Amino acid sequence: MKKYIWFIIAIVILVLALIAFVGLYFSKSSDYAILTNNYDFLSVQYNSLILDYNALLTTYLELSVQYTELQSKYYELVEEYKTLNLEYNKSLDISADLTTELYSAKEELTNYKYEIQTSLDWFKENANLESKSLRSKLDSKCFSSTFSSCKIKAACLDLINEQFMGLKYKDDTTLGKTDKFISISEFLQNKGGDCEDFSLLYKAEINYLLTGCAAKDLTIETFVSGSGNYFIDNSNLWYYADAKKYTLKSGYIYPNIVCGVLKDPNRANTFGGHCVVAFSKEKISSIDDLEKIDLAEMVEPQTGQYIGQIVYGLSTFKTEYYFDGGYVPEDVSYIKQVITDDDYYIYLSGWKSYKYMYDKFIALENDINFILSGAK
Repeated sequence: MKKYIWFIIAIVILVLALIAFVGLYFSKSSDYAILTNNYDFLSVQYNSLILDYNALLTTYLELSVQYTELQSKYYELVEEYKTLNLEYNKSLDISADLTTELYSAKEELTNYKYEIQTSLDWFKENANLESKSLRSKLDSKCFSSTFSSCKIKAACLDLINEQFMGLKYKDDTTLGKTDKFISISEFLQNKGGDCEDFSLLYKAEINYLLTGCAAKDLTIETFVSGSGNYFIDNSNLWYYADAKKYTLKSGYIYPNIVCGVLKDPNRANTFGGHCVVAFSKEKISSIDDLEKIDLAEMVEPQTGQYIGQIVYGLSTFKTEYYFDGGYVPEDVSYIKQVITDDDYYIYLSGWKSYKYMYDKFIALENDINFILSGAK
């Protein structure tokens, strides 16, 4: 009986152990299934991460290449910056030097402008006749007027200048001066001067007489070589022998001084540097107006004799001298300078004038001011 009980106990223990084993088996099987699922999930995650890692690695490698390129460009830019900075600093020094030079140039321009303006004012001032004594003599002997007309005897001006004012031809070198224009007052004080000084006075005398002919028909009378006597003044006391009257073309009344290679009465009418007075039909106020001097009538201011006309040449103006009722071209003769009441023109590979240069200086000064304003 006792053996049977232990057998039963052993069987019970065996059954209980079997039950425990089965329970443990199913428990572990469940854990294994969970682990297997987790493993599969993690495997998927791992493969996804591997793909992401490879993609990131590719991107990293591409970025590394770009970084290397950018780094290279950066160093190039750094070097360019250093070079530019060096050039900039140099340019600052140059700019400072240029600014100094521009201010200096501006000061020189101001001085040139002043000199030109002074010259322009000088010509304007000496276009007028201020001597009351000279005016009175011109009015009484060289000028006649009616209600509708007036006449100027151009040769009479030389009579007044030489016989009544005592003016003689004097080369500037005899006066101890360089060859240049002198003012009318200085000319009268010196009792003479050279051709340009006679021309300046003659033009001022004509300008004065023209003021008495406003709105009237004007005749300017001079003379040419001929038979008989030409009476110079209104009193008919003075005359040129072997001469006859010549009247300038109608409307040619505006006096201008012209200088160049012309016949000089002080050198036996040989060609050389000389100035005379040319009467144009219109006033000359600019370089473009110089064409109006074409066909201007030329008068020798030291005698009052008509000598010919100006004609437009290929480059500058040429002259045709009056002879026996016609005109003779002179190839060696030409006009290089023109002096009006308010400007001085000169031919230098093209016509230039004081006003022209003054306007150029103004434009250049404006350019300099613009540059300097940007440099501040």
